[in-house]
Amino acid sequence: MEKEIYIRKKFGKKKPAVRINKAEDIPEELRKAIKIVDGMIELDCTEGDELVPLGSVIGYEYSPNTESGINTWKIDNVDNLFLIEENGEFFTNDTINKAVMIGNELPDFLKGENITRNEDGSWTLKTDWGESTGYPGEGYFVLYGTKDYGKTNVNILTNSEPSFDEYYVCDADGNIIDGLSNWTLEHYGKESVDDILNK
Repeated sequence: MEKEIYIRKKFGKKKPAVRINKAEDIPEELRKAIKIVDGMIELDCTEGDELVPLGSVIGYEYSPNTESGINTWKIDNVDNLFLIEENGEFFTNDTINKAVMIGNELPDFLKGENITRNEDGSWTLKTDWGESTGYPGEGYFVLYGTKDYGKTNVNILTNSEPSFDEYYVCDADGNIIDGLSNWTLEHYGKESVDDILNK
């Protein structure tokens, strides 16, 4: 199995996010991707449309993989210090996460999760909000912590996501060592997917 590392975002970085309590809270530029339907928030996601409750904090990024051109999702852990909310704007907190390069084996923190190996060698993780898929050598399994109701908060972070470049490799105390993109290139750049799979 690949080495476990610590990653985090830079403290205080503004997060593209908005709390939606009513239709008027949806910014004009997001109205193609976020709608209110039958008292729920309907989101345009890369995994397909999703319904989440009013009052949710919605993250967004521009993406060619959605009908609206914007990928949106419900952000969990907002109330568990994942983000800091100030005057309707959101900023990243200094949350330290564990990450393991996607390879041939699962890290311990994914044991018991709803994750399957696909015929093409990729892994698909089913979460509360949908499915996330990643290929060996092209991203990380990430443990973000525990959600408010006790479930482990895990996901797959692929190097094709715009947010990948917002992460830093750090030590256990949060001291930044290097950007995740650069660290990945230096440690895995010369390895092929087959090299990683055969470890």
